[in-house]
Order: sequence, then structure tokens, then C-alpha cells
Amino acid sequence: MVRLSFWDRFFKKESKPEVMDSGEARILLEDMRARERKHILEKARPLIRGILDSVSHIDSVAADIDESSIPDDTAVKLKRIAKTSKPPFITGLRDAVNPFLNRKISDFTDLEQLNMDLRNMLDSLARVHVGQGRYLPMIFDAEVKEIKKESKNLLHHSDSLEELVKSSSGDESPVDKALNSFYRMDSCLGEMESMDALLKEKRGVLDSIKEKRKGLEWELSTLSTSGEVKALSRMREELRVIDEKLDGLESRVYHLLTPMKRPLRKYRKQAFELDKMVLQRVDGYIDEPVKQFFSDGDDLSGILGKLEGSVREGKISLKERERKKTAEKIGNLMEVDLDSIRREYENLKVEKDSLTESISRSRVLEKKERLKSALESAESEISLLEGELGALEGKIKQLQKEIDDLRDDIIVNISKIKGREIRIKWS
Repeated sequence: MVRLSFWDRFFKKESKPEVMDSGEARILLEDMRARERKHILEKARPLIRGILDSVSHIDSVAADIDESSIPDDTAVKLKRIAKTSKPPFITGLRDAVNPFLNRKISDFTDLEQLNMDLRNMLDSLARVHVGQGRYLPMIFDAEVKEIKKESKNLLHHSDSLEELVKSSSGDESPVDKALNSFYRMDSCLGEMESMDALLKEKRGVLDSIKEKRKGLEWELSTLSTSGEVKALSRMREELRVIDEKLDGLESRVYHLLTPMKRPLRKYRKQAFELDKMVLQRVDGYIDEPVKQFFSDGDDLSGILGKLEGSVREGKISLKERERKKTAEKIGNLMEVDLDSIRREYENLKVEKDSLTESISRSRVLEKKERLKSALESAESEISLLEGELGALEGKIKQLQKEIDDLRDDIIVNISKIKGREIRIKWS
């Protein structure tokens, strides 16, 4: 027998796991939970019956008090108090028990809510007794005692109901765990569906903007090689050359006139025959020689001639060596064709103004800047959308992982319930 038992175990085939459809598994769990709840509700039926009976009795006693009149031999003061407090007492009692009136046992399927409503009713009854019912026992003693008795019964029922609720809502059962995982999975799948739709929408927008960017890049590239742009580039180069020539002329004039600043300053102080206009011109050549030269409409040779004469005649106090050098510098400067420098400068300025106006009239720059701005905006939108898509994809991955974990939990708990390995086909 021992050997047979051994070989039986040795050759015994392992049982294959039971395969269930996800819908089938869910129905199984919901049926089991319904049976569990039905069992708990069956245990609560006597309590609910007792609650409804006590409520009905309180309502009946309240009706008796309402229909009863205050005895004539009641003390005047007490009678007055009773007349005042009786109506709100009756109203308070009926308002308190009203949620439970005309109800059937089968109406109560949520024991936690039932117990909460019962506690609220007991609180209301207590307030009525303490408030409007303080003096009524002196007239309706038996009735008030009945109400208090039923209130006490209700309190006991509430305690028993609370114990039942606690015992039924202890640690989550495998059924509850599996069903709660199903419900959470429903929520995750709903979120994923919404995110997938949003992802699709944003990808469509991204593709559209990328196409727009491609068009802008092509347009900008085409514009950069157009004849208009080439013409503009030529004008800009011409303008650059003119600016260099103008700078060169200004530099030349600066170096020619700067040595005259000291003699002119002395001449300005010691020459009394100069009129106001000449003085202003001399001041200009002292302070800003280049600017004065190119803005001066008169010939500089007149001032230089007077300056040279004053130097040679000793009207300006200079040492002999300095006087000779200054006279030599003035002579050299007077030999330079300053008028031709001024004319060349003026001609270049005219050319520059003409080129500047032509460049400003060109719309190609405005168009190019507009295209660049649109391209930058498209790049910014693409970057933003790619970030949003990345975040959405990350959330979807998290939800998928949570769904996978929930599915594992469901399988584990159903396997516990069935007492064997279960596999689920997820639909």
C-alpha cells in the first residue's frame, strides 16, 4: 500500500490552472459580495424590526399626547407652560422619527448609513426631551416614560447595529479586495482612454505645426536666395563701403585739424578783431573740429590765414621754436585741398542717404523677420507640445503598470477564494 501511494503521487499529474474570462470573474465576485451582504442584512433584520417598532410606538405616543387635552385642574402656570411647549414637543418628536416612518426592513441595505441615521434620530430625540419636553412629564408622565423607554431601546439597537457593522467591515476579504481592484481598474482604464484621445489630438496638432515649420523653413530658404535679397545684400555692402570711406575722411580731417586746437585757443583769447560769427566758427574748430569742418559752409583758409598772420607777427604769445613749428603746420594745412575733402564727404553722404532710403523701402527684410518670428513661434509650440506628450505618455505608462498590478491582485485573491490557481483572460 505504501508503494502504491508513492507511485500514485509520483505519477500524479499536476492540475491545470482554471481559466476564467474577466467578465465571468467579476460576476462571480459580485455574486459573492451580494451573498455576503445578504447574510449580514439577514443578521440585522431583527435589529431593524426592533428599530421600526420603537419608532412606530414613539409616533403613536406622540399622536396620543397631541390628541390629549391638558387637565382642567392643572396649575395655571404649569398649564400655560404646557400649552406653549406641547406643540413644539410633538413636532420635534415627529420630525426626529420621520425618516424611519412607513419604511420596510427591505428598504435598508446600507447598515452604516442606517446606523448614522439612527444616531442622528437619537440626538434629535434627546434635544426634544431636554428642550420642549422638560415640563410635560408633570402632565403626560406615562406617555413621556414610554417615549424614553423606546428611545432607550433604540440606543441599544444602535449599539448592536454598530457592533454588527464593525464585525462585517473588519479586514477586507479577498472578495472585497478583488472587486475593489476591478473598480480601480475601471477608473484607470477610463483615465487611459481619455489620455489616449488627448494624446492622439495633441499628436495631430504637433504634426500640423511641424508641417507648418517645414513650410516656413522652405520659404525662408527661398527668400534668402531671391534676387531681392541679393540686391539688398549688394546695397548693404555698398553702404558698408561708404561708411568706411566716411570714417576715413573724418579720421583724416581729425588728424589735420587737431594740431590747430592749441594755436586757435590762444588766437581766440588774444585776437580782438574777430567778429561774433568768426568767433563761433573758431570755437567749433577748437571743441569739435571734425563736426565743424564738415558743417562749415565757409572756407577754412580765411581763418587759417588770419591765424598764420597772427603767429608770424607775434600777436600770439609763443616761444620762438613753437612759433616756427606752428607757422609751418598752418602752412602745410593750407596746402591741403580741404574743399575737395568736404565735397567728397558730402557726395558720400548723399549716396549713403539714397542707399539707406532704398534699403528702408525694401519689404524683404520685414518679410524675413516675419518668417523668422513665425518659425521661432512654431519651434516654441513644438517644444511645448513634445513636453506635454512626454508627460501624457509617462502617465499612461504609470496607469498601465497600475492596471497590471491590479490584475495580479485580482488573480491572487480569486485564487484564494477558489482554493486553486486561477488565470484570467482579460477582455
